[in-house]
Amino acid sequence: MDAQGLSDAEMLAIAAELGYSESAFLFPTGERQYRVRYFSPLAEVAFCGHATIATSVALGERIGQGTVHLATQAGPVPVEIVAGPAGDITAVLTSPPASTRPAHQGVDMGRPSLLTCAAIPGDTRVKVSGTAVPIP
Repeated sequence: MDAQGLSDAEMLAIAAELGYSESAFLFPTGERQYRVRYFSPLAEVAFCGHATIATSVALGERIGQGTVHLATQAGPVPVEIVAGPAGDITAVLTSPPASTRPAHQGVDMGRPSLLTCAAIPGDTRVKVSGTAVPIP
């Protein structure tokens, strides 16, 4: 639960070896405060909700329930860790703000074989949105 001393290359290699879509690396910065870096098998990413929840549950198993404060590239992410009656750990996060913009005609909305703006009826309002990284 402490990635202090790992280089970017080492974190990337660990993420590639694990093979998950993203892996979280924690750097303690204070009591119940951590800097978190996320790596896919190919590159560092700004934020990953699933990896944040998994990391917070693992933290809860070690440090108990309460709020932890995570600093990510996408901004601060407070997480409330709660122990259930059977001892199961639940983590609830507040995600970084989302960005949304109108989709433009001809902009790919996914894999080319799935959907493009041109395939959507003209009176449909389509938006592109995401968290952590502004959508260009």
